[in-house]
Amino acid sequence: MSIEIQHDVPLRLYTTLKVGGNAEYFVTVSTEEALVEAVAFAEERGLPIHILGGGSNTLVPDEGVRGLVLHIALMGMHHTVVNNQVLFSVASGENFDACIAYSVEKGWWGLENL
Repeated sequence: MSIEIQHDVPLRLYTTLKVGGNAEYFVTVSTEEALVEAVAFAEERGLPIHILGGGSNTLVPDEGVRGLVLHIALMGMHHTVVNNQVLFSVASGENFDACIAYSVEKGWWGLENL
């Protein structure tokens, strides 16, 4: 197994509010292959899967979370121009504010209102 599944990890370390209990199982995934491997781990054991991004606006119950918490750290921003339209693809671990700033820097208007 190329991923490191951890047990009994305090989720308060991964949220902006810094409160809450532990994850029964926890893994940070930074590649699609690691994500597939982590999902297989959970499915083989019948564990529920919970997704955790940057941890803002996330409140973890004090009793913790049963199952596998997937901390998503997939990175990358790519764009192509097709028929004068920009197709902007962003990996799920990217910082949202950084994506907006990048699009504004490139002159791609519209996302800054989000």
